[in-house]
Amino acid sequence: MLSAALVGGPLAVDAVSPAPAAAEAEASRRAVDEYLEMESRGQTGSVKELQAIRSKYRFRRTADGRVELRSSRGDWWSVRLDMEVPGAMLLRDPSGKVFAVQTDTVQQIDLSEDLICLMMFADGNWEAQMAPIEYADGGKIKQLKLDEKEFREVIGILNEAGEALSEAGNA
Repeated sequence: MLSAALVGGPLAVDAVSPAPAAAEAEASRRAVDEYLEMESRGQTGSVKELQAIRSKYRFRRTADGRVELRSSRGDWWSVRLDMEVPGAMLLRDPSGKVFAVQTDTVQQIDLSEDLICLMMFADGNWEAQMAPIEYADGGKIKQLKLDEKEFREVIGILNEAGEALSEAGNA
């Protein structure tokens, strides 16, 4: 769990809305259909074919298999699961700012599966659905920034953020 000492205080995240299933459906359906068609033709074993479909739907894998998403501006964002909240993912932009996105479409997300990545990200709605993760530091609200190593090592942020918001509401 991300310690409060790392960020200087309790974490907060503005309402992370589940991505609307209806809005995701059409673009994701096309991407999934295309992938399944490739699979039926035996093409998903080809690195070239996999890279082509990933590129088309704006994601890639690093050498160690981690998923990166290409934003509408063309920069690459790191993505990982928040291991404490089902259906929640953490996104890190190139400057280190951390965001959250949650889906009600899939609760147990396996980012090692391209098919799941297509279901989750093919429509590009992740950019509209993400919410910044913020914390209070000396009375000022700041957006959480993590370097790549910290981002990879953190287990979960959103549960701590939810607890901080819950405690603030009970005060």
